[in-house]
Amino acid sequence: MTAPQGVRRYADYPVQRWGNGGGTTRLVADGHGWRLSLADVTGDGPFSTFPDTARVLTVVEGDGLRLTVDGVDHLVRPLMPFAFDGSATTSCRLIDGPVKAFNLMTSASTPASAFEVTVREEDALAARSPLLAAMALAPAQLAGTGLAGAGLAGTGLGSIEQQVDLARFDSVILPAGEPLSAQATARLRGRFVAVSRVG
Repeated sequence: MTAPQGVRRYADYPVQRWGNGGGTTRLVADGHGWRLSLADVTGDGPFSTFPDTARVLTVVEGDGLRLTVDGVDHLVRPLMPFAFDGSATTSCRLIDGPVKAFNLMTSASTPASAFEVTVREEDALAARSPLLAAMALAPAQLAGTGLAGAGLAGTGLGSIEQQVDLARFDSVILPAGEPLSAQATARLRGRFVAVSRVG
């Protein structure tokens, strides 16, 4: 499906249980050649393989994990995006209890180099912003004016200054290149893990 625009609530993400019983995945959004999800990793074990797919995993809750990717061990620390080949044989070991991991997956037709995953304190949404998505890491806000025609109509932001509160792990989806009106202004206030297009 194409990515819904606007605010998505954590409680509304569709949930799918892993086949190996080691966790669950919540779909945040997907589009042409990319997919965003939030995984609850509750036990050690293998990851599913995804041929012709690049992955970037960011631990957003918990003490981190160790990934073994094609026999090479990697320490994945909280809020430090880690890129790896989705087709690789991969397994994980939890360091100190369960974690939540934010995942970007891109297909061979959309190379991982076309995206950047970062942790940000604040971000302005400008005309033709490269920002694709932002997930709140703590309670946060989306504030602005004139966004009804900018792919954020469902947020309730109209012609006057308004604010939408975001709970932890809620997200804002704004496909890059979506034009904002000349009068539109918006800012994300808080701490987020963000996915932006590069180039």
